[in-house]
Amino acid sequence: MSKEKEIIIIFDDPLRGFAIIKKLQESGFKTNSFKLSNLLVDKINKDAAAVIFLFKKPLTGITKTIEKLKRHLNKAYFIAISSQNFAFWEKSGVDYIAKSPSMVLGVLSKQKEKPKLDVPINSQESAEKILRQYKNRIRILVFRFENFSDENILSMAPILKSVYNNLKRADGFLIIENFGFIVIPYNQNETRGIEILLKKIESFIKENKTDEMKVKLSFLGIVEFNPSKDSLNSITENIKAKEDIAKYLKPQTQTQYTSLEELLMLPFIVNSAIETLNEETVAHLYYDPEFRKIVSPFINLKSARRIAQLKGKASAVSIEKAKEKFIENLKDIGKFYDKNRKNEFLSTLTSNIQLFSLPEVQSNIIMLINEEAPFKKIINEIQKDAAITTKILKFANSAFFGLKREIKSIEKAAIMLGTEEILGISLSISYLNFFNSSYTKKLYKYSIACLSISKFIEEQADINTGATLASVIHSIGDMFYAQYHPDEYKRFIDYIEEEKIPYEVAELKFLPAASVNVGYELAILWNLPKRIRKTIKYYLYPAVKSKMDSALHLIHASSVIAKALGYFYGNYSIDNLNYHTYNLFLNKFKVNLLTMFEKHRETIEEKINDMVYILS
Repeated sequence: MSKEKEIIIIFDDPLRGFAIIKKLQESGFKTNSFKLSNLLVDKINKDAAAVIFLFKKPLTGITKTIEKLKRHLNKAYFIAISSQNFAFWEKSGVDYIAKSPSMVLGVLSKQKEKPKLDVPINSQESAEKILRQYKNRIRILVFRFENFSDENILSMAPILKSVYNNLKRADGFLIIENFGFIVIPYNQNETRGIEILLKKIESFIKENKTDEMKVKLSFLGIVEFNPSKDSLNSITENIKAKEDIAKYLKPQTQTQYTSLEELLMLPFIVNSAIETLNEETVAHLYYDPEFRKIVSPFINLKSARRIAQLKGKASAVSIEKAKEKFIENLKDIGKFYDKNRKNEFLSTLTSNIQLFSLPEVQSNIIMLINEEAPFKKIINEIQKDAAITTKILKFANSAFFGLKREIKSIEKAAIMLGTEEILGISLSISYLNFFNSSYTKKLYKYSIACLSISKFIEEQADINTGATLASVIHSIGDMFYAQYHPDEYKRFIDYIEEEKIPYEVAELKFLPAASVNVGYELAILWNLPKRIRKTIKYYLYPAVKSKMDSALHLIHASSVIAKALGYFYGNYSIDNLNYHTYNLFLNKFKVNLLTMFEKHRETIEEKINDMVYILS
């Protein structure tokens, strides 16, 4: 900034005002100073380079004074010196907030003359300071300038003024030099409202765009910003990483060739091939000794009934036709399986771990549990997060446990629940912060429904499998697609509803990797226990992994019941329940899951509503 230009200092304490005046003058700047009460805006030099505000605390009238000065001055930077009251100064319209007078000298020496926009322009540093005043993760709308310069930015004035003037006063708006501009929606919890806000901004841009504009402007996305660790540069890096992932998300149309032997080794493919067969065909396959080994782990209740009816009646001709139909289905579905595409996608996913890292407290809880650390250390970590502490106490005191006395101590609640239950509750909170698109809300409710149902089944069977963590986390792969690639996920869901085909079958056409495989990779990134990883990978077809693992089969049962109740996308019924799951609970725990569902359906739904209330 040219030292020939005048610097205006406005202060409340003359002693502090004179100190900054002296520093500026010693550095070669011309100064003119005023107390706020003596300030006459019209008398100030219109060509002043900067206005500095120095106040112990904000005074009434400062915001109006700033507005008057901006109308009066041609090109000037507005700087507040304050180590607190950031929220006030951010809303007041200043360009920079400096913590000390010495910082002002650095700011002034770096700045060129500011273009006259009538809208404040922030440095990246000052914008990040403003963003860090937020305590929790926030969603921001990010627009990027591709060729920013002071001269070029003047051509953007009509667009920037239009956006600035048409936003609600409660919505945050920051123009950031050498970056772009961001909008911080006031109502962070209304996904639909944020989408409407984006459309309004895009319409303002379209209406005010002209051929004379020298700056290219592009919308980068609705971005989650973590004030404790993110930066504007990391936003750009994360968006690039998402774009790298997104290139694999186009619907698969290319015909692939994978050998039958390899396809038969892939449970997801075999399950999809069987799902598209009717129960008559599956029942005939069962009566071929070789094909029985293939289809047996995937048999559901509907097919099991037909198998029982067909005993001793399946003809050799019918069995051969069934085998031909199954092989045909397997080949048709296999055309959409691209091993290289899947592996490249999963590799891209794991190489961008910064996108999907958990909050520090949850990461530390996982680490301590895996290290089998003393329980006291885990408790200390939990107590760092008030939201987790509150949810654990609410969960422990809920009707699900039927305690006679209220638990008020987090130590007692944690001891009663156990480590995996604690981790499940803490991750349910991460879900709410991490995943908040319109589609993930339904998936989150589905996860909580599974938790409630698994607790109900445990009660009926008189067992405790520690199902909270697995119930909450098993659909993480679906959550990933719905949150980070909502447009592709919408097309995927629309296709399911229009074509009336199973969710898992449609995944092969639309998604580069099955959601269970994506969830499994995320579980590895998060260092979740191996038992949980196994549940994520096999809960759709538990008998493939084990016919006796009650914890794994419990998650499958709760998933099918939740889907049958309408908490998931697609059409499901209780007959989708795996026969081996049904058999395990009937023979080992004397619980008929089919009868339980029919008899206690209303009770189950009531408990789901209770659990949603507790954990939402």
